[in-house]
Amino acid sequence: MDRKQGLKIIRKQAVGQYHSTTIRLLEYLHTATFKGNPNGEVEVRIKRNTSHILKAIKVKECQLYRIVSQLEHDGVLADVERENRTLHCRLNLKPLAELPVYDPDEERKKRNTDRAAKAREERTQIRSHATNLVATCIAASVVSGMVSPAIFA
Repeated sequence: MDRKQGLKIIRKQAVGQYHSTTIRLLEYLHTATFKGNPNGEVEVRIKRNTSHILKAIKVKECQLYRIVSQLEHDGVLADVERENRTLHCRLNLKPLAELPVYDPDEERKKRNTDRAAKAREERTQIRSHATNLVATCIAASVVSGMVSPAIFA
């Protein structure tokens, strides 16, 4: 897998699964994989200072380690070691490649369809409630003698 394919997987498929900070970390680690790697091998062990990572993805240390733990649990990061404010790991994009391609337009259409169906149902309930209320008022008026039943004949 070359650099472009890896970034495409991260940007198209991982976006539907992970938050933006996690995506930024994945992009940073993917770029670090190819830095100084003339062969373009993805299975290279990455060694980065955590302060550089924190500046690059704009998070605090606690959040960085939560993101790393999540990615390690999901199998995206392998052989993770943390020592002396340095992160050693290998990036494994195979679990990300298995994710479906995220399409924000399709997601928005689905959300709007659900919202429209819910709004239609609420309008129907309001109309039926109003109709029942009017019928009850008319019936009460007829029973109390305020309105003659001959009007409705």
